[in-house]
Amino acid sequence: MKAYIRSSITKWVALIGLSGLWAQNTSVKDSVLPKEPYGLRIGYDLAKTLRSQTKEGYAGNEISADLRIGGFRYVAVELGSEKITLMEDSYTWTPSGSYLKAGLDLNFYDNWFGMNNMIFGGFRLARAHYEVKTESMMWYDSNRYWHPDQYAVATKIPGPVSGLNAHWLEAVVGIKAELFKNVYLGGSVRLGYLVSAPKLINAPNHWIPGFNTVTDEARFGSSYQYQLSYLVPLFERPKVYRKKKPQLESGGEDPFSGSRNMGQSGFRDSGF
Repeated sequence: MKAYIRSSITKWVALIGLSGLWAQNTSVKDSVLPKEPYGLRIGYDLAKTLRSQTKEGYAGNEISADLRIGGFRYVAVELGSEKITLMEDSYTWTPSGSYLKAGLDLNFYDNWFGMNNMIFGGFRLARAHYEVKTESMMWYDSNRYWHPDQYAVATKIPGPVSGLNAHWLEAVVGIKAELFKNVYLGGSVRLGYLVSAPKLINAPNHWIPGFNTVTDEARFGSSYQYQLSYLVPLFERPKVYRKKKPQLESGGEDPFSGSRNMGQSGFRDSGF
């Protein structure tokens, strides 16, 4: 009888030990944080390529990159070049050059686990380096006998004006949606405010690469972008949410809400 009691106690102790070990392993598995990829997203502007093919006298291209630095914040850079031939009044001229834009984007879209889309807003600091080449010009002639239309073609044309620089600020809003794994299609619109630009005497300066049309009356410019991009994953971090996800019907937390076993601070982000 004593041997039977001793054997039963030994079996129960072993069973309790195994149960504790199993519960511990389950807790460890449950506390594993769902993670999402962080990386460098590299893109190409499809709008400029399409415009180059359809608009006579225009050529342009742009590459871009953004890097997620935490939460909903992204560092963004855009590098491009443009060239266009324009006609205005008595001038035909060609501005051409390159530009660089750099700034920050903030994602306002609260993705579910496994998603990495963006509805974003941001700003850019921009700089263009360019030149203006006068292709042809006419001068006004008050003598109607020789030139009935009052204009004569100039025989001497000023040479190219190079080494020009312009600076502006740019507000950006747009979207980026994942089409396939790590492949994104997006679009954005921009409103720029010209901070500085040279005033030319021998050639018009009414168009700046990256900024577009410039007028004497206003310092605002606008542009748009259609972008195809690819995300190069570099590392992973725990999934963050802008706000707490709803609970399941059973009363438990959503297993992907990020608050389970870690507290809400482990998975939530202020957005800034």
